[in-house]
Amino acid sequence: MPLCVSRRLALAQPRALLAYLTAQVVCPDSERPKVSARILLATNELDFAKELGDLLDLDGYSLDIAKDGEGVMALALSSAYDLLILEMKLSVKSGLNVCRDLRQQGFDIPIILLATERGPRDRILALKLGADDCLTKPFDLSELTARVEAILRRYRVPL
Repeated sequence: MPLCVSRRLALAQPRALLAYLTAQVVCPDSERPKVSARILLATNELDFAKELGDLLDLDGYSLDIAKDGEGVMALALSSAYDLLILEMKLSVKSGLNVCRDLRQQGFDIPIILLATERGPRDRILALKLGADDCLTKPFDLSELTARVEAILRRYRVPL
């Protein structure tokens, strides 16, 4: 059975987006896994986004991708998501600032922040600013997907 991909990408790199989308196999709706949760990922790394997207897609999650902090703010406030995954180092606006600003605006969807390896200070700050979980790079993608499942289960999103 072919791998089905159903995600919108909010990227400012049309060539990379076109190459990514044309490399995918599009499946009829009858073969597509039922989407159990919508996830928004904010990252500058297209390879990481594709790899994580493929893993989450196999589990039936829908993944949208924003390239910078302003893009994630716009998408998060205009669409219904079940979970946000934010890299701390984003262009325009950092993941920490996005997390803080969303929480100040009453945004109560769970947030996982992906930190760089600079010690516990960033992780503590992320949690104090409203992140529900924080994972330090480098990490195994299976650990991130397990954390996604755990957080969605805690927030009672049907899996």
